[in-house]
Amino acid sequence: MKKTIWIGLSVICLIIIFIIVFMIIFNNKENCDFITGGGYNIIFHTNSDAKIDAMDVCIACAPDAYEDLPIPKRDGYVFKGWYYDKRFKRKVNVKSTLDITPVPNKKGDCVIGYKDISLYAKWSKE
Repeated sequence: MKKTIWIGLSVICLIIIFIIVFMIIFNNKENCDFITGGGYNIIFHTNSDAKIDAMDVCIACAPDAYEDLPIPKRDGYVFKGWYYDKRFKRKVNVKSTLDITPVPNKKGDCVIGYKDISLYAKWSKE
């Protein structure tokens, strides 16, 4: 009789432990709030003496809030476009900030904001 009671208690304890572990695993998943707005900055590296202020881009704003990408000037050079990298391998093929895809800043699986984007000007001699 005592053996049956101990077996029963052991089974109940195992079930309780299983339930606790199950709850810990499934309640530990991050509960992400859906971000509908926010923004990021586009930082312009002109590779010249001309400076262009960073542009604040608002996500989920009205389309008229977006701006065209600036075109820098440099004496003796022709502007060849904006690039996402310093080695000029990934060209920005859009003209407006509306068409630049923001890069999510994540914590675990949750988007907590957006990363700033740096663009680099490419030039060729006239």
